[in-house]
Amino acid sequence: MENQCATDLCSNSAVREQSECPLHCEKNDYGIDFHNNFVLSKFYDELINYILKQVYELPLTRPIVSKDDFRSFLLDELESEAVEAFAREQIIVFDHIKFPERDSRDRFDYFNLLKKIKGAHFNYCQFLYLYFDLNDFQSFFQDCEFLKEWTLYPLDMLGNVNRVLYQNCKFSGNVSFSDHFNLLEKSDYSVFNDCEFNSEININGIIVNNSIFNNSNSFQQNVSKLSISDSTIKSKFILNKTSFDEITIKNVEFESKFEFKENNIRNLNIINSNFGKVFDMYDSKVKKVSFFKSIFSDFAGFECCEFGYEGEKPTTFKYVTFLSFVNFRNATFNSGLDLENANLKEMPNFLNVKLLSNNTNRETLRIIKHSFDKVGNHIEANKYFSLEMERHKNDMAGESWSQEKIVFLLNDKISKFGRSYFRPACLVVVLSLIFQAIVFSYENNYLYKIYPEYNSKIASVVDFFNGIALSIIPFSRFLYSGIEFISLIFYIMYATLIWQLVISIKSHTRKN
Repeated sequence: MENQCATDLCSNSAVREQSECPLHCEKNDYGIDFHNNFVLSKFYDELINYILKQVYELPLTRPIVSKDDFRSFLLDELESEAVEAFAREQIIVFDHIKFPERDSRDRFDYFNLLKKIKGAHFNYCQFLYLYFDLNDFQSFFQDCEFLKEWTLYPLDMLGNVNRVLYQNCKFSGNVSFSDHFNLLEKSDYSVFNDCEFNSEININGIIVNNSIFNNSNSFQQNVSKLSISDSTIKSKFILNKTSFDEITIKNVEFESKFEFKENNIRNLNIINSNFGKVFDMYDSKVKKVSFFKSIFSDFAGFECCEFGYEGEKPTTFKYVTFLSFVNFRNATFNSGLDLENANLKEMPNFLNVKLLSNNTNRETLRIIKHSFDKVGNHIEANKYFSLEMERHKNDMAGESWSQEKIVFLLNDKISKFGRSYFRPACLVVVLSLIFQAIVFSYENNYLYKIYPEYNSKIASVVDFFNGIALSIIPFSRFLYSGIEFISLIFYIMYATLIWQLVISIKSHTRKN
């Protein structure tokens, strides 16, 4: 007595040395299944029985064609327009069936059966074959598993609530799109809904009118690599809450919204690509990122994003053009930011941006400073002015000494380019104490006791410089008698320190 299939609600006989029937047993490579117990031919025969059962044994079915005629039509033993028309109305639900590899030259190629019916709902099925190129065959894959690489061909969508082709499916191998996708002219359904990808997704050299992803708001997933190249994406591209090892977007035209929110990405490269509508990367985290020769025609949002890590090259927008507003609000750049070669039509929003590295160049700091100045946020503008000057000082480190370099060094030492009011205030106090000590020493003749034998020569030199100091009329009445030149030097230093103190205080207290 033959063993019955172990799958629930299946009464078929099990394949020899297995516990399940040809529809439900584990499948292997084509060569193995072809020779091993004739699994492929038995699968073909049982699939015919399965289709007949779906059509003739379901309670609501009222067939107008006899079962024998329909079987003969499926087996290519009957040609009838009436039977063919009947078959083209049939939609079959394939439940928990494991589809093997196939060869179109075989008599028992199961694609010959699928081509005769209108469409199918594949529910919890497994596929070893690499693609479905059935053109106008209406399809819906739900909770299916694709065990090898899978190439997507354009299919008519079988009606479902989410209007998708693949829902809650699992792809074990690489997923790619056939260039036949260019034939789809209407964006009337999405491709993936809440699917799991264990390897790469490759979109290359095609025009996509359909929305590729239509995931639930709470759905999260991991993708090894996403590669989009030499393509045009006409519909919205929305992919959120996903972790990627690598993303490469090269030579791509996005004609609709690009939404890429709350993603975690190890390596992101966007090269020579154009974004025609809104670009939104809200709250995404990217370890290594580079934007090169790309154009953002509409709003570009990087709010709450985190880029780079300590020791990595700065986040770079090289030869990137922003034709509309850019929002970097609350973004963090752990390895610095480089906008030196970016083209900005409008000043970006850098409110609460964090630059946690010294890799940010002077031109980028100037752009950030100017953006705050433009909206009247002068406190933040002064902060980035100081950072800009700090970077300029570092750039001058290898240059020879000059007046400009000396002035910059003094600004740095006295007030850190306006960032510290504590330094100039302390220096004023120190200078006051020193000057008072000099005055006290002069009044008590302590200065003349240092080198008594040279007093006459020192006195003539002092008189000469004191005369010069007295000739500067605006200061003459403020100079201390007998040490006018020293007084002048100290007054100049006082004026410099007080000016630095005022600038520092204003930079910390000026109203936005």
